[in-house]
Parts: sequence; structure tokens; C-alpha cells
Amino acid sequence: MNIKISILATFLFGIVKLAGAQDTTSIYDLTPDENLNNPSIQSKHSSAVVRHIDGLINYFKKLDYTAEARRRGEVACIIIEADKLFAPNDTVLKTKASVVLNHFQNIVRLPDMYKLVILCHSDDTADETYSDYLTEVRANAVDEYLEGLINNPNIQPNIIPYGMSFEEPRFKNNSLENRRLNRRVEIYIVPEARLIKMASDGKLN
Repeated sequence: MNIKISILATFLFGIVKLAGAQDTTSIYDLTPDENLNNPSIQSKHSSAVVRHIDGLINYFKKLDYTAEARRRGEVACIIIEADKLFAPNDTVLKTKASVVLNHFQNIVRLPDMYKLVILCHSDDTADETYSDYLTEVRANAVDEYLEGLINNPNIQPNIIPYGMSFEEPRFKNNSLENRRLNRRVEIYIVPEARLIKMASDGKLN
């Protein structure tokens, strides 16, 4: 074979491989921070997204949730005390947990608009191994319940659960009340591609 032709063929094969290569990283392989910070939003579209997210935060506040803005206002964080969802040291959702979680139904049914990131936290009264186990299983229980709210086999869930152990307390673990507040589930509402596209098109309410 002509050397020039061989070199050209090798070069073209390399281009084809690069063109066909895709990022196969799953959202479930990312860290919590990576999932909370992606997808990114161009600054010129951020204000529309912030207004929309602020509307969601106000909606949950009116329902008596603790709701806060994160990531410069582009992400909503809904904080739920763990004892509203679980009995002490239990990993099975209380029957009344449905009253708390059902308000997320319209959001989980729009996975191209919103990604939900669940972070489950404990206090520091147990050792790390047990706290890791407890928060991970509880996060998965919340994830499973929210996925059940979709009730449509054609909709792929966009929910990522994490057990966070006792590593990120909101308050010092120096009183019964503070430890109670540190035992919590945080549900982050992160804008997804279609919501960002609506913002860029000026169609986001």
C-alpha cells in the first residue's frame, strides 16, 4: 500500500472514532456537587431561570416547607425534617410521608425540565458506618417513592439519591433540637435542558 494512502487512512479512521465517541458517564456516577452544578446556564439566561426557581421556592414555602435558593438562585433546595418521613432509626417511609412528598409529583413528571437530587443527612450520634447505611437507604426510599409518583412507563425518572451520613450538619450537634434539625432530607430541584431552552427562547414563566 502507498505510504501516503496508509497515513491518510489512519488519520481518517481516527477522526471517525472521535466523531463516534460519546461521553458515557452516568449521572449516578457523579458526585452530589457535580449533579448540583450541571447543567450550567449561560449568564444571559440565568435571570429567567432564577425567577422561575424563585416561584417554586415560594410555592413550597406557602406549603410550610423550608425552601432555599442555591447556586446563585438557579437551584431550589427543599429541606424536610427526617422525622416527618421516618420513625427513629427506621428506613421505611411513614404512611404520612405521602402528604409531604406528593407535592413533588408535578416536578418529577417533567424530567426534561427538572433534575431532582436527594441528599439524606443524619446527626452524629451513631458511628460513620451506621450513619452511611441509614442515610443511603433512606435516600433510596425517598427516591423510590418519588419515582412511583410518575406513574407513566414512558417517562424516565431523573432523580439521584445520596446518603450523606453526618458530614454536613446545618447546626452544631450540641443539643437535642439541633440534632433533630440535622436529621433531614434535602431535595434539590435543578434546571434541565428544556427549562434552560425555554429561558433562552424567552418562553419561561
